[in-house]
Amino acid sequence: MRRTLIAAVLSCLLFTAMHAQETPTTQIFAGFSTEATRAPNGGCSLYDGWNASIARKFFWRVSLVADFGGHYGRENEVVDNSVHTFLFGPRVTLHNGRIVPFVQTLFGVSHLRADAGGPVLGVNAFTLAAGGGVDLRINRRWAIRMLQIDYFHREFFGEPPHAGRISGGLVYHFGG
Repeated sequence: MRRTLIAAVLSCLLFTAMHAQETPTTQIFAGFSTEATRAPNGGCSLYDGWNASIARKFFWRVSLVADFGGHYGRENEVVDNSVHTFLFGPRVTLHNGRIVPFVQTLFGVSHLRADAGGPVLGVNAFTLAAGGGVDLRINRRWAIRMLQIDYFHREFFGEPPHAGRISGGLVYHFGG
């Protein structure tokens, strides 16, 4: 009887440990990104860069996300621009299988730095981002973020506030 009780307790502990390993609670993403911004003349400016985030599961399928990005480009062959975003908010994971879609709404700030060879101009703007993506799980630790698309609403100098970002890269899961 004593051995059976010990075996049952050890089995429960082992099952709990295995279950915790199967449901990682933190993920780190890093990848390449392109941002498209509507220009004042009606055209479109493309900026290449990077996107990174860390997401911590808060409860069930909801995570809290800290998302960071940097995009760099030249406008009108004169002005070197860089835009950095610092965003935070909730993410809802829609499925927990091999293909993992998610949606998110993020809030924060964007910083624009414009250099035309003279004084450097820097300005901040409140930013709202809404979007989602799809991860393809390779194993329990690694996934590929096949696609992440976000819409940005922000306004620098009265310019049109619309921008979009497409990202992709690697995701690492840990915790439990």
